[in-house]
Parts: sequence; C-alpha cells; structure tokens
Amino acid sequence: RAARESAKASIDALRAGTEYDQSLRQFETGDLDRALESIESCITRIPTMQKSHLLRARVLVEQGNLVTALTALEDAESVERIQFEAQQEGVEEPAEFTPLNPDVPYLRGVVLEQLGRIEDALGAYESASAISPRRAEYLLARAEVLVILGRLEEGRALLDADSGEFADHPG
Repeated sequence: RAARESAKASIDALRAGTEYDQSLRQFETGDLDRALESIESCITRIPTMQKSHLLRARVLVEQGNLVTALTALEDAESVERIQFEAQQEGVEEPAEFTPLNPDVPYLRGVVLEQLGRIEDALGAYESASAISPRRAEYLLARAEVLVILGRLEEGRALLDADSGEFADHPG
C-alpha cells in the first residue's frame, strides 16, 4: 500500500510538472484561458508547488482579474510559509519566517499599482528589493512609484545610489 501511494505521488508530481510546462507555453503564446485551466489542474494535483500559484497570478493579471490575482499571490506566499514552518518543526529556536521568492511581492506590487493602490505597491516593491536587492526591475519599479507619489527627489536618490550596481544591465 505504501509503495502504491508513493508511486501515485510520483506520477502526480510528473503530471503536475507537465501541466505546469504546458500552462507556461500557453501563457507565453497568449492562450490565457487554456493556460489558466492547465495551471489550475496542476494546482489541484500538487497544491504545494509555489511556482504554479505564481503562474496562475500572472495569467490572471494578463486577463485583468487583478483581485483574484492577489488571492493567487497570497496562496503562493502561504505555500512558502507552510513549507518553512514544516522545516522548523522540532527546532529548539525556530527562525522567523522570511519570504525567499522576490517574484511574489514584485508581482503583488504590479497588481496593486494597477489597482491604484500606489503606497501599497511601493511596500511590495520594497519587499521584493529586500529579498533580491540587485534586481534592476525591482529598483526601477520602486523609483517609478516614488515619482508617481510625487517623491521625485527620493526616486532620483534611489536611482543615483544604485546606478553603479546595474552598470552592466542592458535595460
């Protein structure tokens, strides 16, 4: 019985991986409805695959379903938190949860910005930058939002302070 369950879990993982890849291709070619269907099937099969929740959010953003995309991003963060807490079980002094995937808060910032929640978007972009400070798109998103908020000097200072860090960035 245990061997059968293990085999089923392995097959589910393979199918979920295939569904994820298929959904990604569909997303990249603009077939958003089929991409959403594929990724939701993948999530049903393996709900703990964080990248699936993130791809679901990306599809939803492209479809204009921004509020639902925020829920998908919450799911992605929850998966990471649950996995972290499972690793902390039995540890005498467990560490505090710190997100590791900067794409989750970055995409949250994109969605919040599109919803007109600019201050919240800034906080999300700052979270992404805290996780991955050398990613140019996170820095540029923060600077852009500061300009939108009328904080031009702060945005300029941010870009000036970090311009040397991204000298080799083509964009």
